[in-house]
Parts: sequence; structure tokens; C-alpha cells
Amino acid sequence: MKIWREYDTDNSGYIEADELKNFLRDLLKEAKKINDVSEDKLIEYTDTMLQVFDANKDGRLQLSEMAKLLPVKENFLCRQVFK
Repeated sequence: MKIWREYDTDNSGYIEADELKNFLRDLLKEAKKINDVSEDKLIEYTDTMLQVFDANKDGRLQLSEMAKLLPVKENFLCRQVFK
């Protein structure tokens, strides 16, 4: 939830493309690969993430869609009680 609140900068309850791009940029920076990724490539990665994880194809990620990015073992949101 902390990460969600950090990247949902407009508090809309969704992670839109620009917010997802910022998430990916920070993730790559943490992995020390940001120097290898151009802005065009970052946009491509963002679009790919939306295609893969945006189940309802509304162009943004809701919490349940973003939760699929986390390993199930650590992700309490994937438990049956939350579905």
C-alpha cells in the first residue's frame, strides 16, 4: 500500500501510464539499469506492462491489477478473501 500511495500521485485510486512510467523508472534506477534505458524504451516498457496487467483494458492499473506484479507468496491481496 505504501508503494501504491507513493505512485498514485493524483490519488485517483489508479496507476495511470505516467505514474507507471515513474514506477518503472525508479525500479530500473534501483536495479542500476537506468543509464541503459532511453525514454522511448521506458515508454515501450510502460505500454507493455499495461498490455499485460491491465485486465479490463482501461489504460490504467487498479490495485488488484497492480497486485499481480508481486509474488503470490508475499501478496496478501491475491488471497481468496480479497477476490
